[in-house]
This record gives sequence, C-alpha cells and structure tokens, in this order.
Amino acid sequence: MMNPLNIRCKKCGKSFDRGEQMSLYNNQYYHNSCFVCNFCDQSLAGLGFYTKPDGSFQCKRCHTYHAPKCFLCNEAIPDGVKYNIYQGKYFHKTCFKCMKCHGPIPEGRSFLEHPDGFICLDCGKVTNQGHKGKVFGRDPTSPSNASASTEAHPSGREHICAKCVRPIPPNTVYGIYEAKQFHQECFTCNRCSKNLVNTVCRRLGSAIVCKDCT
Repeated sequence: MMNPLNIRCKKCGKSFDRGEQMSLYNNQYYHNSCFVCNFCDQSLAGLGFYTKPDGSFQCKRCHTYHAPKCFLCNEAIPDGVKYNIYQGKYFHKTCFKCMKCHGPIPEGRSFLEHPDGFICLDCGKVTNQGHKGKVFGRDPTSPSNASASTEAHPSGREHICAKCVRPIPPNTVYGIYEAKQFHQECFTCNRCSKNLVNTVCRRLGSAIVCKDCT
C-alpha cells in the first residue's frame, strides 16, 4: 500500500497527512482542497467535472456558464461539439441553417443574409451571387424616427427584402430602413399600407408605421 507521506499533491506540491482523504485523477493525486473548480472553488471530489487545456478543472455548472453560447438559440455549445463561427458569433451546426428550407448551410458555402438569419442560395433563387457580408440585425445606433431612403442596387451583389424574404434584383432601386433593405412595393406602413419610400416613418414595437399612424 502506498504511503501517503511519500506522494505529493499535483497542484500544490505538498505531501499528504496520514489518513487524509485525497482525490486521484489521471494517475495524479490531489488534496481535496486543491481538487476544485478553477472558477468557483467548489470541491470536485466525487463529482463530475471538465478538464481544460491548461490542466485546470471546471465544475459542470461553471462549464455551462462559461461555454460559448449559440447566437441564435442562446444555448451553450459543449466541449467536443462542432460549431460555426460567423462575424465573431458562435452557432450550433444545427442552428446555422437556411430560414426558408431549414436545410444546413455547409461550411465554406456562400449564403444570403437576412435580418433574422440566413438564406441558402437555392432558396434565394441565385446561383453565384451569395456573399458572406456584414453583421445582420437592427442597427442599434439608428434613431426611432427616421426618413427612409432609397439606393440603386449595385450589380453583382444580392440583397434580401426584409419583408417578403425574396432577392432584390441588381440595378433596381430599393428602400432602406434601420440598415434593412426592402423592395419599393414591400416598404409600406404596417397599419395603413401607405408606401414609405422617401417619407418619415418610425418603429412601433415590431411594426414600421408612417407618421400619420403613430
């Protein structure tokens, strides 16, 4: 039987007192007071835990809390699970999919952006116009009241209408509001259906309305 006075704790390098309980992991011995979560210092003796590349340990609770979160579902991405990174954001493989056909978007495949997610090229009805462009979603710096503007759609780049989720053809004029693009015919007040191109409009909850309907 091994004499505890002859072995050393892997973490602190000190010996063990006779009769002292110890933890054994990967053929290394630890004082129970040393065998703890690197974040919360909870003892891991007799508990499940995770190991990190630097040799430290995490309890299950802290591992879940500090794990990267999927940008779409906000659930943790566990160790060993493959995931996508886009624009500095993390996504489960199962979440990184087309919002129209719900099919996965393979790694390295081009796609179209929509304010609420992604659209594969097949559903976007384009062949080689996909891009891996900018951060999507509402621009937090845009004012609540704004005048919608129009731009000429440059050739060679696809935009997706935020209302009908169909591509905006190249070389056409389209509306822009809160960094989202709209077909001219789609950019209408959610209450009275008045066209909002080049007029003052505002966000009212999830709706975009003209100044007369506010």
